[in-house]
Amino acid sequence: MVLCANNLFARFRFKPSLFSKTVHNDPSSNNLKTKNALKLADFANPKTTPIDYEIVRNGSQAQFEEIVYKIATEELWDNNNFDYADWLGTFGEKNFAIYFAIDKATGSVLGSISVGQYSGDQCADGIPFFVISFYYVHPKARRFQIGHKLFEKALTEVGESRVFGYAVDVMSAKYVRQYGHGKHNLLDWELLLYFGEPKDIRLCQLSRDPTIKILNWQSVDFEAICRFDNSLSAPVDRRNYLQRALRHPGSLTKVALNANAEVIGTCQVRPVLANRISVVLFYANSPEIAESLLQVALSDFRPKFGTFSQIVYKCPSSNTASIELFCHKMFTTNAHIEVHHARPQFIGNAIDCFPVKLLFSLCDCHCSVI
Repeated sequence: MVLCANNLFARFRFKPSLFSKTVHNDPSSNNLKTKNALKLADFANPKTTPIDYEIVRNGSQAQFEEIVYKIATEELWDNNNFDYADWLGTFGEKNFAIYFAIDKATGSVLGSISVGQYSGDQCADGIPFFVISFYYVHPKARRFQIGHKLFEKALTEVGESRVFGYAVDVMSAKYVRQYGHGKHNLLDWELLLYFGEPKDIRLCQLSRDPTIKILNWQSVDFEAICRFDNSLSAPVDRRNYLQRALRHPGSLTKVALNANAEVIGTCQVRPVLANRISVVLFYANSPEIAESLLQVALSDFRPKFGTFSQIVYKCPSSNTASIELFCHKMFTTNAHIEVHHARPQFIGNAIDCFPVKLLFSLCDCHCSVI
């Protein structure tokens, strides 16, 4: 897919993967510890001999913070230190695992992979649904088959069940070649990941429909939020996930309601690592509802804009209304916006259809599914 062929992308600097040399680091953000930066020195020189390492299941919070810092700064993923507790709380210890590859000599975390299971009673068809993600190996440790061992560990959790995940291009092809992951199950859209600068946002360019009632999520019936979410996230019921995502530390979530008090849209803005904010849980029944939600959510979050260097937005490539909203309506004409992309793919009959026209910016891309 050549994105620059579409005039919607004409303003953007396009990169074919999530890898980047750009690092934005605020040690005070999300309780980042300076020692994490020092861990990168462990990989300053390539090793020519095999690394003696072990793989642990559901290691410590400190190990998670070490690897998520590397991921956020090197791969630009919009994670933070709170994700581990959120994922464990969503699935429980039995149905969730992060495997860490640990260098025995230094104690450094070399790589990771996560597996979450939506059990049969959380799926409309009663069949368990697995999400594999958080798959990363530090570049200096990639020649030793550590990634392969991590993926094998993940597959032992899955067995013969259906699996879903997002992958950058180079990994997407590898999943097909080595594991059959997505061989006949690539969706007809890509996930576009946009990076803009908060200083270039012009909220006055976004329209607010006064007939749409927009409230903080705490003022809305949680069951109504779940009913709306279930209409989007087939086949999984994300009730447990939402319980934690809505309470994500530092986040702000707005909910749109119609005249019958039915939820017709949600939008959350949350701080993430590497001095970024991310627009997530952004779903709406129409572009007009979406624009009003985004205008209100960003306006309420705006006093904090000055402390962040980038804003992240993740939408399906086929939702042109979402692309237009983020890339053209809310930024100045000469704003610099980068775009990266990933591919949704799965093993088995995992997904019949996502209502992509209602998905404006997805959540964490690891355990959230959408």
